[in-house]
Amino acid sequence: MRPLLIVLCASVLLACSPSKPTDAEPSSPATAKAAPVAETRALTIRPDALRVAGDHVLFEPDRKVQRSQYDTYRFDKAAFQAKVGTLAPTEPIRLTVEVIARKEERRTPSDPRMPSPEGGFVTTTYECRVVRVER
Repeated sequence: MRPLLIVLCASVLLACSPSKPTDAEPSSPATAKAAPVAETRALTIRPDALRVAGDHVLFEPDRKVQRSQYDTYRFDKAAFQAKVGTLAPTEPIRLTVEVIARKEERRTPSDPRMPSPEGGFVTTTYECRVVRVER
């Protein structure tokens, strides 16, 4: 009876201990691929999804929603302000933009116990230029 109890306790402890990442599943740092693109898109810029970061204006639709893939549209700050007229619009603005370049970046958490979608989180950054503003 006693050896059975020891074996049972040992198996429960082994089953409940956190596992270490295997060599087959390493947590990888961010990987990025960049590609030149020449296409136009129609965007509806919402004020809550627009922010200024250094010399760039970033439009990040659905950034506050948890998902596995995110899109970011990046504009030159001076050119954006010249075309749109403001860096902080108070109402949605419809823009026609030209996508100059596209970069895809994949990230997986360094902690293997953190939740992560299969293949990691994907952020696609589009380098854009404003072609037309429709109010």
